[in-house]
Amino acid sequence: MNWQPGECRSGDMIRVRLGSIWHYGIFVSETEVIQFGLPPVPAYAVPPADVRVCASDIDVFSCGNIVEVASFSAKENRARFSAPQIVARARARIGEGGYHLIHNNCEHFVNECVFGIHRSEQEEEARRRWRERPILDVYWMPIAENTRVTFASRERNRAIAACRSEDLAAAKRADWALLEIALQHSLGLEPDKMRFHCRRSGKWVCREAEFSLSHTEKYAVAAVSNRPCGVDAESLTTFDKKFSAALQDAVRRKALHPNEPEDMSTIELWSRKESAYKYLGKGRFFLPGRLDTTQMPLSTAVIKPAELIVSVCGESRAAIRFFSADARSVRLLGSDELEWRD
Repeated sequence: MNWQPGECRSGDMIRVRLGSIWHYGIFVSETEVIQFGLPPVPAYAVPPADVRVCASDIDVFSCGNIVEVASFSAKENRARFSAPQIVARARARIGEGGYHLIHNNCEHFVNECVFGIHRSEQEEEARRRWRERPILDVYWMPIAENTRVTFASRERNRAIAACRSEDLAAAKRADWALLEIALQHSLGLEPDKMRFHCRRSGKWVCREAEFSLSHTEKYAVAAVSNRPCGVDAESLTTFDKKFSAALQDAVRRKALHPNEPEDMSTIELWSRKESAYKYLGKGRFFLPGRLDTTQMPLSTAVIKPAELIVSVCGESRAAIRFFSADARSVRLLGSDELEWRD
């Protein structure tokens, strides 16, 4: 379908640009243009509940702007109703309400009159922009012994069951239970309808979303996004107990890239490296000294209530949000609960 200024004929689909939007109608004559609501300008403003299919003359419809006429492709011409049918269909709906700016607007109306199809390119564009908006949400919750995972694949459940340590198995179950919450809350996805598989690198993926998982002894952490992402969590209370000062020095020497600040704490350095590695997702071999995290889309914060340092790597880092979760609720963390390290 193409649009261009031209002479209007009875049954034509027409439109006029009003600010940032298009207003659509069915042309019958210079004195009759049928449309779902008068043009959305202050002079004709009414509450959405009061908007009705109505008729006006072409001057009211155009508001002094250029009127464009739809030019159809051969396929569209075969699919559309005849001009008299289009006019009859439009007139039959005069007085009808149910207007909605996104889901039932003037463009839906003219497409229904012409093709019998409820469609709006403006709605489709709004949905596209909504789907493509930057999303990078991070969730954390305590690990519980009785956590159940109902949506993971058999392959994943077998891998969890094969863990020699029950603590590790419980942590992995918590990771996936938290992932279910995150996918539903942030992306509106139902994990039991999604297909997850494990790459040769060991990274679990699905087609519908990007995600990354991490855990400590007490907490599970999950990041979900519509672009590649990586997350790593380390416990501020147990990191020093697990790794001696000598071992931490060795880790620093091995992991620090020449471009990275030497005064960065070992726990922060390690967390940033892990999240960057997961974000890249390139293979099994982790060579932290070759990763320059100063060139990565990476942010680090401390979740104060859990005493966790969490690094998140992803193209949508400007949109990062942190949530606490449990089986019953999800809560957005306040600024007083986070300490940013960037």
